[in-house]
Amino acid sequence: MLQSIAIIVPLLHILTPVTADATANDWDALSSILNGNLHKSAPFGQPCFSTFNGSLSTEDTAQCTVIQDNYLNTSFRTSTYHGTIHNQCDACSSDPMAQCLLDPTNPFKIPTSEVCNRGILSERYIQVNNAQDVQAALNFSLETGTTLSIKATGHDYLARSSRRGSLALWTRNLKNMAFHEAFVPAGSTSKHETYRAITIGAGLNVGEVTRFANTHQSTVVGGSSTTATAAGGFSLLGGHGVLSPTYGLAVDRILEIEIVTGDGEHRIVNAHQGADLFTALRGAGAGSFGVVLSQTIKVEKRFPVSFATLALTTRSPAEQLEFLALLAESTPALSKEGWGGPMGSSFVALVNPIHPDITSANASSALQPLIKYVNARNGTVSFVKYASYFEFYRQALEGAPETSVGTSTFVTFRTVPKSFNDDPSNHAKLSSFFAHLISQELQPTLFLTTPANAPVPDHTSLHPAWRDAYWLLGTQVSYAFNATLEQRKTTTQKLQAVTKMLEELSPGNAFYPNEADPWTVNWKEGFWADKYEHLVAVKKKYDPHGLFQCWKCVGYEEEKFQDGNCLRAFQV
Repeated sequence: MLQSIAIIVPLLHILTPVTADATANDWDALSSILNGNLHKSAPFGQPCFSTFNGSLSTEDTAQCTVIQDNYLNTSFRTSTYHGTIHNQCDACSSDPMAQCLLDPTNPFKIPTSEVCNRGILSERYIQVNNAQDVQAALNFSLETGTTLSIKATGHDYLARSSRRGSLALWTRNLKNMAFHEAFVPAGSTSKHETYRAITIGAGLNVGEVTRFANTHQSTVVGGSSTTATAAGGFSLLGGHGVLSPTYGLAVDRILEIEIVTGDGEHRIVNAHQGADLFTALRGAGAGSFGVVLSQTIKVEKRFPVSFATLALTTRSPAEQLEFLALLAESTPALSKEGWGGPMGSSFVALVNPIHPDITSANASSALQPLIKYVNARNGTVSFVKYASYFEFYRQALEGAPETSVGTSTFVTFRTVPKSFNDDPSNHAKLSSFFAHLISQELQPTLFLTTPANAPVPDHTSLHPAWRDAYWLLGTQVSYAFNATLEQRKTTTQKLQAVTKMLEELSPGNAFYPNEADPWTVNWKEGFWADKYEHLVAVKKKYDPHGLFQCWKCVGYEEEKFQDGNCLRAFQV
């Protein structure tokens, strides 16, 4: 019999997990404890299908129209539990029959020949409103053996936010926000330790947090995607953006974390209390140690920025390689000047918070070779000054389409040591790598978004290679919603080959856990260097029963995961 909330926490310290399946009575009891806050789910596209899981179902024409109208709308998708950005987070990638998808190129096409099955989406979820909801879920997991998963917005490349057969904890409703002119971390005894900060609930996305900070004349150092959860996996596993070269990663700016750990305790951790857990969370915390309810993060006062975009209109392979070579040569100076943002074989899109008055006429020597090259080929060059970072964010990023929404898209990104850019003798290795990508019709992406010039913080478990790199370098692959199993294998094997090349190119460097190849073999070293075993020890301390498991997270045990996200079948 499930226990009441009042005795859950002490029980979590002494109970031994069981492996029996939850009964209907167990689910009813959980729903009662949660006052009805236990919900059943169905795939995002299910209202448009006449069958579900092999049985006839009634099409909901009105709801289907809503789904079709918003199929590529990331804000709509992330406002529901069953909505995800990428298909691998609700469909079973290794089984083309275990999905319920519309055609993203034409979602209004009636899917008469397609199937609708659950895939890896949890059948039941709790809309988390407070710590007691999480504690009830932990107790339920211990007493019934039901696995758990955590989802906020579902902005996820590695399908960590879904797990077949799990009870899902959906945190999107945690939207509390507070501004602090002089925040003092709990337990601090120094009158000088104060920060301009905001406290944000774990359900808020980057766009919502950026807007809130602006209302208090402040700037959040966040990412470029508006739908990523600001206090979730994005920041806990790194969190890079256009301001990172100057102001650091999102993880560097976390001052305090509110969390319910796997032992059922509701904790506030920072550098002064629970420092071992705080350090582990800052770099390795997503889905491993507990459910984060909120974070308090350092913010900056508003400041103006310059936004430079350069784009080639012609893109022959030779021109792409020439442009990439120029980027490699120019990167050290660009980074030193404060530029940050994505670059590719035919474009740059860089933001500068240090020199906001730069124009094409007074551009520095770091930019001039790029400007000259683009102008000589009738490309486009643009410089715009914004009065604040928020104005840049609102006009350049907010509302911009996410091209991979509704697709199965996988990425691989790895830091490249500064020496590869600083020493011209290494440029040939980079050119060879770029040439391979272009020959495979893959687009190289160079994120000039590492904390190359930012202070190195204490209390972080992030891979140290982040601090000795200008770039996150990599690419992405995708396959169609109705791709065959063989087509899926071919696509994912292509990505794994690039990952291997990245490891050979920059041994000892870091893969970005949020934007990593799901089939990365040396993931423990690639994500956390030599810190992994210590992180496991911290996990065992705070999650003694191992209730939190996600794909290649701290404490991941392959034999226990049971392929809950269907990715293992593609491992080369």
